[in-house]
Amino acid sequence: MFGNFFYLYIMQRTYRVLLTPEAEGGFSVSVPALPGCFTQGETIEEAMEMAKEAIRLYVESLQLDVETGLIKY
Repeated sequence: MFGNFFYLYIMQRTYRVLLTPEAEGGFSVSVPALPGCFTQGETIEEAMEMAKEAIRLYVESLQLDVETGLIKY
């Protein structure tokens, strides 16, 4: 089953997220612009909140990698 795309505005950027209903209930969430950024929630509202948190943590991790020299910017 295909999911629905939503847009989240976080830290001065807009991210498209894909919410996919799961057969066992709840929703899985992926962020196509951030490889490996996945989460889930029981309701759409919870899934969107979890997506915001996942994006924030992903971006913070990238910033730390740049600051520590793991990623050359």
